[in-house]
Amino acid sequence: MLIGHPYAEVEANLNILLVDDDISIIETFEALLKDEGHHMTAALSGQDAFPLLAQNGPPDVLLVDFTMPRMSGAEFLTKVKADFPEVYARSCIIGLTGFEKGASVIRDFETQVHELVQKPQDLDGFMNFIRALSSRSGRDTTHHESASGAACLPESSL
Repeated sequence: MLIGHPYAEVEANLNILLVDDDISIIETFEALLKDEGHHMTAALSGQDAFPLLAQNGPPDVLLVDFTMPRMSGAEFLTKVKADFPEVYARSCIIGLTGFEKGASVIRDFETQVHELVQKPQDLDGFMNFIRALSSRSGRDTTHHESASGAACLPESSL
């Protein structure tokens, strides 16, 4: 788990918070991540995720869907940045979308995340990214700087 500084050593088992309104996506990610030994908590909306962030602090990885009812992923992350700045300082934030990377509709969302995963097409690339993130040693000082300015390892392969 990332504790303190974003460059702290990552243990093999990551604490992951998934925010997505689609139960089938939650079940898919839960199966993939649990098979790799990671702990995943899910929230069906941004509103459901706020108490989890308040209670548990920043996860190692925050997965956020772009298209959700009542509050989009971009709106959720804007509120997270304002109310939970430690999440941007300590978590790897990954956006989930069905839109093509670079599509104008998700342009703002892309600037708020470290990585963007097209669901369901990028699942293999996503899992390779998670494996590299979880196996990183404390000696590795290569960091990927996102448009949001926070560090997220490893160099993207998504």
